[in-house]
Amino acid sequence: MMVSRGETVTLCCELSRADAPVHWAKAGIRLEAGGSLVLEEEGACRRLLIPAAQAEHSGKYTCDAANDTVTFTVQVLDPLVKILEKDVLPTHRHCQAMEDLVLEVHLSQAHGEVKWYKDGEKLQDTGRVRLEEDGVRRSLVILGTMGTDAGEYLCDTGHDSIVFFITVEVPEPPVTIVGSTGSIVHRCLVAGEDLVMACELSRPDAIVRWLWNGHEMHPGERVHVEAHGVLRQLTICGAQPSDSGCYICDTASDRMVTNVEVSARPVCIVNKEEAQSPLEVQEGDSVTLVARLSPETAEVQWQKEGQRLCSGGRLLVCSEGPTRSLTIKQAELGDGGIFLCDAGDDEVHFTLHVKEAPMLFVNKQEEQEKLLVLEGGSAVLSAITSTEQSDVTWLGPRQAAVGSERCELRRDGRVHSLILHNVAMEDAGIYTCLSPHDQMRFHVSVRELRVKFLRGLSDVRARQGERVVLWCELCKARGDVVWRKDGRVLAPGPHWQMIVEGRERSLVLNHVEPGDAGEYCCESNDDQTLATLTVQVPRVVDIIMELQNLTVLEGEDATFKCLVSPEDVVVTWQLNGQPVVPSERLLVTRNGLCHSLTLRHCQPGDAGTVTTNAEGLVSTARLSVQEAQVLFVRKLQDMVAEEQEDVCLEVEVSHETAEVQWLKQGVLLQPGSKYVLQESGCRRTLTICCLGPADRGTYRCESLHDRTQAKLCVEPRKVSIRTPLADVETFEKETATFHLELSHPGVPGVWTRDGIRVKPSGTCRISAMGCGHSLTLERLALEDSGTVTFTADTLRCSAHLRVREPPVTMVRVPQDLGVPETGVASFECELSRPNAEVKWFKDGQELRPGPNCRIYSAGRRRILQLSRCELADAGSYTCDAGDCQASAMLHVQERQIHIVQELQEVQVREGDNAVFTCEASHGDVKGEWFRDGEKIKVSSTVKIRQEALPIRIVKPLRDKTVLARHKATLECTVSHARGRVRWLRGDTEIFAGDKYEICNLDCYRTLIIHRVGPEDEDSYTCDAFDDRSTARLLVEGS
Repeated sequence: MMVSRGETVTLCCELSRADAPVHWAKAGIRLEAGGSLVLEEEGACRRLLIPAAQAEHSGKYTCDAANDTVTFTVQVLDPLVKILEKDVLPTHRHCQAMEDLVLEVHLSQAHGEVKWYKDGEKLQDTGRVRLEEDGVRRSLVILGTMGTDAGEYLCDTGHDSIVFFITVEVPEPPVTIVGSTGSIVHRCLVAGEDLVMACELSRPDAIVRWLWNGHEMHPGERVHVEAHGVLRQLTICGAQPSDSGCYICDTASDRMVTNVEVSARPVCIVNKEEAQSPLEVQEGDSVTLVARLSPETAEVQWQKEGQRLCSGGRLLVCSEGPTRSLTIKQAELGDGGIFLCDAGDDEVHFTLHVKEAPMLFVNKQEEQEKLLVLEGGSAVLSAITSTEQSDVTWLGPRQAAVGSERCELRRDGRVHSLILHNVAMEDAGIYTCLSPHDQMRFHVSVRELRVKFLRGLSDVRARQGERVVLWCELCKARGDVVWRKDGRVLAPGPHWQMIVEGRERSLVLNHVEPGDAGEYCCESNDDQTLATLTVQVPRVVDIIMELQNLTVLEGEDATFKCLVSPEDVVVTWQLNGQPVVPSERLLVTRNGLCHSLTLRHCQPGDAGTVTTNAEGLVSTARLSVQEAQVLFVRKLQDMVAEEQEDVCLEVEVSHETAEVQWLKQGVLLQPGSKYVLQESGCRRTLTICCLGPADRGTYRCESLHDRTQAKLCVEPRKVSIRTPLADVETFEKETATFHLELSHPGVPGVWTRDGIRVKPSGTCRISAMGCGHSLTLERLALEDSGTVTFTADTLRCSAHLRVREPPVTMVRVPQDLGVPETGVASFECELSRPNAEVKWFKDGQELRPGPNCRIYSAGRRRILQLSRCELADAGSYTCDAGDCQASAMLHVQERQIHIVQELQEVQVREGDNAVFTCEASHGDVKGEWFRDGEKIKVSSTVKIRQEALPIRIVKPLRDKTVLARHKATLECTVSHARGRVRWLRGDTEIFAGDKYEICNLDCYRTLIIHRVGPEDEDSYTCDAFDDRSTARLLVEGS
């Protein structure tokens, strides 16, 4: 038995007899209950329990029953040590040089051990590198990071690992200000001068900021910032006192501080002599006090008697160039006094006198104003004074004007008015408005008004013996009229009364007779009005034929008729004492002397009394309505339905108001949740909800005069599948939904997957709505593929679920490259999955690894490296991952070969050797020798050699210790970027392939060994032919 540390271990054996004793032992030592051991007996079962297993509990345990023995082997394993929250840890870190770098992980077990590696090399706890442990926390601390600390850091627990990618930013040397002592410089200047500040920096490319009182300054109309080499200059044109403050030239690492004080020029008022003589102004006029300053930018304050004056109301303070002014609008007597203009360094006083203005009439004309008014109208006389504080007096033609009902005195500001209402002829004359200094006359003329009728007579219709009044209204109260009848003048008498009330004129006739009918006229000197009097004589009304009683059946029409003389008699109808209003059911008609009332579709409630009224004569009749029989037009039909369905029984009666009742097996049915009774026109329905076996039987519908019945059969429901399950194919971590629809709602069912019942969980949702049933599976994995089945009653439906890996996509595609001839080109792309296979193609042809072509992968990266590129290697290179592909172009630039060292002339003695030497720009260039234009060939006296510069190893290999199943990197630096090397393991040469990856970048020569194991431990050599370096590789773990 294998268990993890901390789990419960249960060892159990069953005996043939319940009372048999047993003994437990471990490695021959008898065990007793207590401590971490529990011994239990239950019937024939004997148990040994270890509640929290530890490493010391491993071993062989024996249960001895005297006649038989059972042996158990227990192995307690250490739990797997995992790194917690790997997905949220920041694996890419960027830090500044000299900062402390802290890499921290949390383990699943507090006793777990970890090992730290940098670029495959194991790290030890040294002065700058610290390995710390605190509970489940494991930390790697590097103090004062340097550029060499950048790289890949691996934290390995034996069961889990995580890689951190670290970059270190090394700052440039600080910028200093040459000649700066750090002390503050003080400068003073007068307003208007230019302020120039300059400093010299240690580097010409350095960036500085100019600050004023802590705010950064930017070039503008007055501010100029200049840079010439290492010189930086700030110029402020025409400095002002507001420019005073602290100026700083800041280079981030150094600064120069200058305190600047700009003093203002003294202010002088240049027109003081103009203010020596007092100013006089008349009340109501405007006056302006002016002071001119030098310089013109100075500010002033205006005061009067110690009070500061500001713009507002009648005061206006202005500033324009060197001029400062104070304007007083509509001066008043109280505005006089001494005004002060204070400029700080200078001041001036102004003395103002305001003279009282005479009160005049501003709308007075040379000739007196004339007004013509109609008698009875209104006249308005208005005079406007020059000031508001003024009193006037009005004089009429005969006496002073006093306010009364017909004379109104009004004042509105400077406007004084006299209003005459209902002007009479005697109101004509001269009116005068008097003020202390002026007077204004008005001549009022009144034109007499003609006697016109505002409202004329109206025609009158009266009955014999009634009192009649004819009246009209004149345009004025004074005016005589004459009354005429049929052109004859009427005189007042017992039968005629003529009344005058204001502007109204009336003629009253008492007890009019037919002879009083005719045309009446009321005349004035200028107008007349006419009216006609009609006298009506009473007539005789007679009902020739009375109303007759009627008896009709329910639903029939009833018509009542009567004959009334004469034809123009007004006849009204009443039904049960209520007036009849014509409608669709109540029709009132008239044809000559015949008057009729028709009641359509009579109902029993319409029975009652019908009355007709002919101008006071009344005739009455009785209406009787007999109830109609209720019959079934459409009868019930036998029905067959399934359980849990709703069924509707329907009949149709002979008329809409019929009442029926429903019965089952002779028992009256009442409305409720089981039975729903409805009426619609002549239709009557009974709905039986959720049928069960007890609902079968005979149902009857009855009225007072008829009945109908039918049988209802209830059958067991037959559940079927309307929409079956469908196969689903999806990708890993996606969601799949299975749905089917049954013929009936509310049917319970069971979902299974590969024969195992599915229960709701965080990744599984089961739902049912109506006839539909659904199963939703979320965050699918590859192992979730299988068969999904739904079972309900005797039904069974299955479908297949297939979960595939998501298609491979390219996170980063290869980029176009341009390399020189014989150079190295590397195409790299990054895939969405680390285990995806790719193929590389050039112009459609698949590439295979070779001496100058390396194909390898690193995590999700896929790399194609071409060394010693030739012109023929130019073209299109494609990385094909099956689901996606990407291409990039390679451009090879032909190298430019030139002679570095020319041939030198040689003088030798006869018989000696002559050596000619030249040096080309590239060591692998083949050359030819010529003498006098002819090619020189190798012979016994001519030797031709081509030698390259010797290659030295500048930085040798270092011994490495790496973890098993990881990659090991061996790197050295050669003296020449084009130097060729070979790699040896022991004495055997290594070539690039799946196991080994060889990289040549500039002067760096690198050997990468993938998935190292114990068998890879050996000595590895980088051979540069002229030099070599050897290092030892050690592998930890298995």
